[in-house]
Amino acid sequence: MRSQSAAKAVGIFDGRCSGGRLYLSHATKVVVVDLEKSAVAGEIADTPGVHAFVAAPEVQRGFSTNRKEAKVSAVDLKTLATISKVDTGEGPDAIVYDAKRGESLCLQSQGQFRDRDRTKTSNVN
Repeated sequence: MRSQSAAKAVGIFDGRCSGGRLYLSHATKVVVVDLEKSAVAGEIADTPGVHAFVAAPEVQRGFSTNRKEAKVSAVDLKTLATISKVDTGEGPDAIVYDAKRGESLCLQSQGQFRDRDRTKTSNVN
């Protein structure tokens, strides 16, 4: 879902987390909203040009595509701290998480496959 604001925030709802969270990508950060409390739970900083975010609660990780630095950030969903960053090449765009394989998949803006990163806890530390 897209906001009509000039900043073009994008909201990602994750109903699988306790109480549900909404992740709003917004320019250089991801704002995390706790829907049970109707309050901001925190922010994921240092995501320059963040375009997309996906939560993988079964491994307590989230992933953002950072277009301005051509990287994907791996984030701890409990602390909202960035664990690591992976180079993707130019134009990281959409990102999805495949729970069955334990992988996040990042596509660049022309729709080509750009990066495949195993997201198991031991692989993103």
